[in-house]
Amino acid sequence: VALERLRGEARAHAARIRDLGFLPEAEIHARAGRAAPRDALATDAAYPFARVVAAAETASGGDPGAVPQLQSYLKDADSGVRYWGVMGALMRGPAATQAMREGLLAALEDPSASVRIAAAQALARHGAASDLPRALDTLRACADPTRTSAFAGIAAMNVIDELGERARPLLGFVRGMEVRDPQTPSRNNDYVQRLKGIVLERFGEEPAPTGRKKRN
Repeated sequence: VALERLRGEARAHAARIRDLGFLPEAEIHARAGRAAPRDALATDAAYPFARVVAAAETASGGDPGAVPQLQSYLKDADSGVRYWGVMGALMRGPAATQAMREGLLAALEDPSASVRIAAAQALARHGAASDLPRALDTLRACADPTRTSAFAGIAAMNVIDELGERARPLLGFVRGMEVRDPQTPSRNNDYVQRLKGIVLERFGEEPAPTGRKKRN
């Protein structure tokens, strides 16, 4: 009873403040543009909070019977809901990824970089071997901050690092990749540079810069 009460209070507080933490960082900044995220996402038109939270709870709940609901999320009009649909497959593993394969492959072309990155991660980690090249191509495109943003670059590079040997075909790209988004303050660009060093170190190329800090 006490646990349910605390959960209810946490949900109510998140709703009161319209907690932005249910969106990945790249998505927050993509929606906000140059405005302050808290101001830019203050309305349901910009951030349908209740729908995104419902999708997040379904995705993270772990129920294998939720796969049809997760599949429906992949076709939602809001990219935050689509993101959680993909994450539901990623969190459930190979069986859910295979069941949702068609939708996940389509998600590699999603307008949202956050959705594309999550779909690539799910397919690269849990999908068929034939899905890996397309997943890596998507990560290559998203990791380049001049094509997406520094925040998307951070997310994609974290996935490349996490994939380990499966990401080795991207080594040549990582060696020569751009690391600076001209639209983003230098502090955030520093993380892309740092992650480049970490990935190269993983493959024995060169030492990583000091401080193995990651951003999600």
